[in-house]
Amino acid sequence: MNQGHDPVRQANYLRQSLGQEKRPLGLFLSGGCPMAIKVPAGGAEAPLIPGIEGITQAVHERLAVSSTKEPFETVRAHFTADQRGEPNVEDLLTHVRSLRRVAGNEAVRGVRAEDLDALDSAMCEIIVEMVNKSLPSNHTPYHKVAAWTGA
Repeated sequence: MNQGHDPVRQANYLRQSLGQEKRPLGLFLSGGCPMAIKVPAGGAEAPLIPGIEGITQAVHERLAVSSTKEPFETVRAHFTADQRGEPNVEDLLTHVRSLRRVAGNEAVRGVRAEDLDALDSAMCEIIVEMVNKSLPSNHTPYHKVAAWTGA
């Protein structure tokens, strides 16, 4: 049995680390954590910040009716042409930025450099708008983690 993945051993390591007051401890909270915080939305509850699927859907919807619609559709078509499947917003943004590095002052794969810049900016504006949220109260999972680490 691989001793590195023994859950009891890992729990003991964590318990030892937490028991030593002077030892630094880091917590990694991933981007999906805000999904645990529910807020009222349209008569139901929804995550404070949507997951990657929700952000991707919002980017698609907003760019489909924007001045960046044509370059956005061209970039999305690259994934189909390359048989890479349906991209999420992270895939799209990485692809746009990679194309931009290659483009210089020219077009690359049917998209002009200035359109890639505009697309990058538009995608980031949508993302920032969606994730720039305040916590609704002081009784969220984030507050519980902060209280636990401070104890």
